[in-house]
Amino acid sequence: MTYRELINSCPDVSDREALLRGIMNWSLGEFLRYAEEEAASETVMRFRNGVERLRSHEPLQYVLGEAPFYGRMFQVDRRVLIPRFDTEILLQAALQKILELKAKGVERPRVLDLCTGSGCIALTLLLECPDISLSASDVSADALEVSRENAKRLTGSEESVRWIQSDLFEQLDGVYDLIVTNPPYIKNADLPGLDPEVRDHEPHTALLGGEDGLCFIKRIAREAKAHLSPMGRILMEIGDDEGEDVLRLFEEEAYEDLRILRDLAGRDRVVTARRGRNG
Repeated sequence: MTYRELINSCPDVSDREALLRGIMNWSLGEFLRYAEEEAASETVMRFRNGVERLRSHEPLQYVLGEAPFYGRMFQVDRRVLIPRFDTEILLQAALQKILELKAKGVERPRVLDLCTGSGCIALTLLLECPDISLSASDVSADALEVSRENAKRLTGSEESVRWIQSDLFEQLDGVYDLIVTNPPYIKNADLPGLDPEVRDHEPHTALLGGEDGLCFIKRIAREAKAHLSPMGRILMEIGDDEGEDVLRLFEEEAYEDLRILRDLAGRDRVVTARRGRNG
C-alpha cells in the first residue's frame, strides 16, 4: 500500500493527511514527493491507530503528541490544553512589554506565567528573551510535568524556569514586573456546546471559569496586585464576550491604563492593566 492509498483508505477523516504528515514529520512538499512510495508496515499501523482516535474526536495534536506555538513544537497530551493561535496575541503583547521594561532600564525583568499549562507561553518568552527571570505556575502537578518536559526539549534543562505548583497565588511569594496569564474563562453552561474535541478530551480544570466564566479572573484581579512591582503590568487572555466585564473588575481593584487587545477577527482577546499608584 502506498502512502496515497493509505490516505485514501479513510475518506471520512478530515485530518488524515495531517496525521500522516505528522507521523512521518513531512512537509507538504515531502508528502507529494513520497506519496507513491510503499508505506512501511509500522507506519500503516500507527496511521490506522491514529485514525481510530480521530474518529473518536480526539484532537489531532493529542494523537501526534505535539502542537505548534509561535514557530515551535510543544509536547501536549490530555494533561494540558492545546496551544491556540489566539494565545499568540497574548504572547506578542508580553514580548512588547518586556522590551519596554528593558528600555526603561530594567535589566532582567521578573516575569510570571500564571496557569502555565504546557509551558508554551513561558518557554517562548524565555527563548525569545533569554535575559529575563522567569517563573511559571499551575495548580496541576500533571501539567507541570508536561511543561518541564517541554523545557528540557526546547532549552536543554527544566531548571531554566522556576516551576511552582500553586492554586493561583497561594504558593507564590515573589514580586514581578510582568504577569502573563491564560486562565480558565469558559462559562460552565457553555461546556455542552463546545466541540467534542475540546469538551471530551481537554482538561476541564483548565477550561472552565465558573458560572459566569470569571471565577478565576476575579481572584487574579484581586490578588495580583500584591505580586506586581510598582507600576508592574498584567496581561490576561479572556473570552471574546468578556472584555467589558474584565475591565470593570480591574477598575474596581484600582488598576490603571486598562486596555483591550483584539485578535485578527476583531474580537476581544487580551486585557492589559498596570498596577495603580494606590494599588
